[in-house]
Amino acid sequence: MGAGIKLFHLDLFQFVPRSIERLIVTRRFLSHGSGDHFVGIRFHRTSYRGQPQRLLAKSCGHQMGLPVTSKKYGANKPFDLSDWGRPIARVVARFLKDKRVSVIQVTNLHFLLTLFCAWLILQDQMVVACLLLIVKGVIDAVDGELARARERPSHVGRFWDTVADTIGLIALMFAFGKVLEWDLLLTFGMILAILFQYSLFNHFSIRLRASGSGDTTSRVDERQCPLAHPWEKQRNVQIFHTIYLLCFYWQDRIVSALTGRGSKHLKVELTSSSALGYGLQSIVFACLAVIERLDFLPTLVLGINNAIFAFAVLYSRLGNSSSLNDSNV
Repeated sequence: MGAGIKLFHLDLFQFVPRSIERLIVTRRFLSHGSGDHFVGIRFHRTSYRGQPQRLLAKSCGHQMGLPVTSKKYGANKPFDLSDWGRPIARVVARFLKDKRVSVIQVTNLHFLLTLFCAWLILQDQMVVACLLLIVKGVIDAVDGELARARERPSHVGRFWDTVADTIGLIALMFAFGKVLEWDLLLTFGMILAILFQYSLFNHFSIRLRASGSGDTTSRVDERQCPLAHPWEKQRNVQIFHTIYLLCFYWQDRIVSALTGRGSKHLKVELTSSSALGYGLQSIVFACLAVIERLDFLPTLVLGINNAIFAFAVLYSRLGNSSSLNDSNV
């Protein structure tokens, strides 16, 4: 161990779970490499008698670098057009907080619901399918809110959520293409356009979270595999991280190359790109289904949404912000 590194002093070591011990050793090693130093932390018998592991993680989370936060954007308060369902998601998350329901199970639920909606589209149940897709969007926000409510963020959950959403998107677009008689080129064009539009919104969202000490589970640059949290296995993180890199890293890099420093606090970029997010787009899709104009989808995605995409990119390149913390870019 390098000189100057301060070790954690743990009273009543038998009460500290092995995962917490492993996290301390890992963080101590990283601090040795970076030159950072920890201050001593003391656990007392009266504070932690019989308490679950997550409370220990909460108590030392900030000192260890854990992303302990209850808000997605931290101190920032952006106008996110796709975030309308989050208050509902928070209520559901609070209800599920002490229930035997895992965050991954919530992600699996909205994934299966998306596949069910694709099947409904093939059965020509367009309105029902599109209305259920709105419900899917709310459930999609529940998993993140549940992780924040329990103060147990998950890298596996973050990567699996992206993979599940993409598989669901592909299933939906092929279902729409079959019923609306799109050719294969148009179907692939729709999928690719929506993926880049989602990535742009996600890019600005992550940067804004980083600037406001918000949720840091997602990163703009995911090349380096993150360290597993005490409650997840490093091997699982590595597997899902590899899948993410193979499937999505290329589009993240393209979006990062297209965007600039951005305007102050990224307000314009975040708000405009949030119009491309699932929350708002699902409502637009449902409205088109109700008025029986789903044939307008290609014009919406490839025309209007791409114009919004171009505006957000250009505005970010013309912006002159120097106040935003882009440490994760």
